Amino acid sequence: MEVLIAAAVIALAGISGTLKTPAGAPVPGITVEVQTSSGALTAVTSETGEFVLNGVPEGVHAVSLKKDRYTIQLPEMRVSGDTKVALFWNPTVAADDRTRIVQEAFQMGTDMLNQGRYDAAQQEFLRGLYADTAQAPLWASLALAYVGSRNFDGALFAAKMAMTLSPREGAYPNNVGTILFRMGQPAEAIPYFQMALELNPAGSGLYLYNLAACQVALGDNEAAIRSYQEAAKDEVMPVSGHFYLGQLLARQGHREEAVSALENYLRAAPNGTFAREANALLQSLRG
Repeated sequence: MEVLIAAAVIALAGISGTLKTPAGAPVPGITVEVQTSSGALTAVTSETGEFVLNGVPEGVHAVSLKKDRYTIQLPEMRVSGDTKVALFWNPTVAADDRTRIVQEAFQMGTDMLNQGRYDAAQQEFLRGLYADTAQAPLWASLALAYVGSRNFDGALFAAKMAMTLSPREGAYPNNVGTILFRMGQPAEAIPYFQMALELNPAGSGLYLYNLAACQVALGDNEAAIRSYQEAAKDEVMPVSGHFYLGQLLARQGHREEAVSALENYLRAAPNGTFAREANALLQSLRG
């Protein structure tokens, strides 16, 4: 009889990035320490403020930034594949001041964002991040401000920073997927919507709705129908999902199901954006 030893395979990843002051100057000599189940892994920033740390187990880890007597804690960071980060070093801000600055910057930036003042909003969100670089909501809001000014590359990086620093929040991978979709990359967006669904099943109506849009863009109408049908079970799904589902079902020859979906749309939004089209399509389906 043989006794076989099973070896656990641990996926390894890397993390790289930069540390700069709020003024944009690189900060050399910072120790970046990642806590793993098998101990700490460290790297030190170069003269250009850059660091590279390979061989990190994929997953969520606590990270600390240390120099001299100062330490900045990043409670959770998702490391997967080649994770890239941009962090700010500003450790002398007092805890009370840090909290106040973050709250003020978030509120003022959000007000500016809602007013369409995207450049000003970006500066406010960055002001908050200079005080506390680990604030995922500020990174997520910065991404929205970049989208508003059509800086999609900046938006994508900021959205990924939010996802990296708050790895258990489903809204953040959804934001990454939405930005990728707007950049014309539906295939790349799909895994992020799937991740959002895994992290937060309660948001399935929205995440499946977005997933279906990607599937339509890729020409996979049957998969999109299934996604819309699942999304429709959740009241969170945008009401337009019923109309899009009805359109797809009609195209695929599922007349009765198409009628039902279109009727659902008109019940929810009798004067909605697609009401005229929905009524016309219903009339043609009913003969």
